[in-house]
Amino acid sequence: MKTKQELYKEQRNRNQKAYYRRNKEKVMQKQADRRKNYPEIDRKHRLKQKYDITIDKYFDMLIAQRGTCALCDRISSDETHGVLSVDHCHVTNRVRGLLCSQCNRALGMLGDQPQSLLNAYNYLVKNDLD
Repeated sequence: MKTKQELYKEQRNRNQKAYYRRNKEKVMQKQADRRKNYPEIDRKHRLKQKYDITIDKYFDMLIAQRGTCALCDRISSDETHGVLSVDHCHVTNRVRGLLCSQCNRALGMLGDQPQSLLNAYNYLVKNDLD
């Protein structure tokens, strides 16, 4: 048998979902406004929600990486909002490090598969035209 608290939580979730369905555009606009007007608060929320890390943990990682991408070691000045992307395993959700958006996309396009990355490396070495 469910407790009053569990029943209340389920009802609240149903109400929130129903409100969202009725007011989707309004909710999405409010979220966009919040991201624009309060980017640091939004970033802290997304880091915790998506990767289960705090903003302090993010900055600890950034300092440990000397402010550079964990793959290409470049200082990322062109990043959106001036930050590096959080790279994580899509199976375990374990955070691996911080990457520039270019390296993060490259890993994603290779399916986060080490063998694919090794194949790409071997291809480049074999076909080096320098």
